[in-house]
Amino acid sequence: MKFAKFAMTALVVPATLCLAQEETAAEAVEAAAEEVVAVAEIAVAETVAAVEAVEAVIEEVEIAETEIEEADEAADEYACGHVPYDPIVNAQFTVASGSLTDSAGKLSKHAVMTAEVEVEAERFGPVTAFLGAWANYDLCKGKKNGAIRHHCFTEIDLWARNSVDIGDCLSLDVNFLSCQYPNMGLKGEEKIALNLYSEFCGLKAGLEFEYILTGADDNDMEIRPYLTYGMTLCEKSGAGFELGVKPVYVIQEGGIDAWTACVLSAQIDFGPFFAFGKYYAQMCDKIYTDEMYHDINNVYGIGYKTKF
Repeated sequence: MKFAKFAMTALVVPATLCLAQEETAAEAVEAAAEEVVAVAEIAVAETVAAVEAVEAVIEEVEIAETEIEEADEAADEYACGHVPYDPIVNAQFTVASGSLTDSAGKLSKHAVMTAEVEVEAERFGPVTAFLGAWANYDLCKGKKNGAIRHHCFTEIDLWARNSVDIGDCLSLDVNFLSCQYPNMGLKGEEKIALNLYSEFCGLKAGLEFEYILTGADDNDMEIRPYLTYGMTLCEKSGAGFELGVKPVYVIQEGGIDAWTACVLSAQIDFGPFFAFGKYYAQMCDKIYTDEMYHDINNVYGIGYKTKF
């Protein structure tokens, strides 16, 4: 009996010790696993924080670069109000069936050739300065037509123009012109012209005002509201078109104030080449008389334009 108890004790005690060791080992493994998970969570949190810190630094660097670029641009544009740059020259040449002023004044009822050159000369902040010249040459040979001699220049214009941006949607051109009429028996004249306009999605709406300073028509004025619409049909070929309407109101010192012509225009572009037509609709016969209207009321032609 005693031997049986001893044997039973000899078997139970090792088994109990083994179970205890297994429980201890399991607890150790569980504690180690919990420690590993905690360390991993800390590492992940630190990694996320590091990524967020890097993103914040990158964003601050980008903001700083943008501010530096804007400051540089502002300094370039407004330092002493002057921005040095290379002049841009715009040139245009046309051959047309005749030539009329906007108010339907006749320069020639025969074929003419015109040349125009304008230099974008300088910039002062939001102001751009231009210098330009335009000449009208009568190609018809032969007899005199009143005071007009054919095969000669009938008008030569020189101008200085400033273009000013007013906010984001308006622009103002201030133009001083000297117009000379060689071979027409007319005195030259100087004018000041204003052009206030806005452009949006191909539409251009504006109001022109012209005041004659010197010459036979000094102190006369013209008011010309206008609207044009243009569209580029193919960027690669430069194909496009433009349509326009411009009624003209004349105010004469000591004379007649009246609407004269409404100029309806159309132009088709193909790269540097273009074709155009203008019709001078008679609005009132007080200045733009029936005789003037039936003498010539439309011009059309072709042209070439370039920039360098």
